[in-house]
Amino acid sequence: CSTAHLVAYPNSPVLREHVQALLPLVARLARREPLQYVLGYTDFCGLRLCVSPDVLIPRPETEQVVDKALGLISGVYCPQVLDIGTGSGCIALAVKRAVAEATVLGIDVSEAALVVAQANAEKHGLEVEFLCTDVLADDFVRRVLGPFDLIVSNPPYLSDDEAESLDTEIRNHEPELALFAGADPLLHFRVIASYAIGRLTKVGYLVFEAHAYRADEVRGILEEFGFRGVTVAPDLAGHPRIVHAGPSRLSRQAGAILRADILGLVAGRGTFPTEGQ
Repeated sequence: CSTAHLVAYPNSPVLREHVQALLPLVARLARREPLQYVLGYTDFCGLRLCVSPDVLIPRPETEQVVDKALGLISGVYCPQVLDIGTGSGCIALAVKRAVAEATVLGIDVSEAALVVAQANAEKHGLEVEFLCTDVLADDFVRRVLGPFDLIVSNPPYLSDDEAESLDTEIRNHEPELALFAGADPLLHFRVIASYAIGRLTKVGYLVFEAHAYRADEVRGILEEFGFRGVTVAPDLAGHPRIVHAGPSRLSRQAGAILRADILGLVAGRGTFPTEGQ
């Protein structure tokens, strides 16, 4: 029953079979499993979405990312949208629900996550295409062509050494693939930004959800990569979290060189370009 029902009828009896059904759920909560996984769903931007340990639990801060993205493309006719690291599909589906004429592509490296995203799309009757691919893979640029009016991403942005600082519910239950970026917590921002060079339309935007402690560093990356009008916006708690920018002044070819240098550095070959290179 709803919370309103509980308030209106505080003396309603709980049936024995209901108690028996609830006990194992309470036991899971006692083991610090997130409530959303126990229930199997969460609410996001007016959508009730299925969630499982294969996907990150959508959070209110990400709803703000959606609000910002929708505001930026409000005047675009039939916008082309790319959601990188779609997970449960929350951003892609919220954008499609708000802008019915949008063409939305959600990508993720996890096939299991995309099963959840597809189920959510079918549940709400929203036509969003999902593709399993890795933004760090060599063939990504050939599989995801563009151009796009909006590229939005809530990428992994925690460093490995931050694991112990997380709540048990997050550290022990949410997917590491969606949380941790490895030794370089800014890697995905660099790679996605280099991909976005030359793949945003003239009225397009790149929008990131970033770590509150690293939003300024993400801003610096976008400015170094030639993106225009780079802006950092606060979340509900006043922490800098939402970073967005217009198209880069660099060419797609320059973006490809940057991307190759970044991935080469990760693979142990080449060097990351210095400022102005």
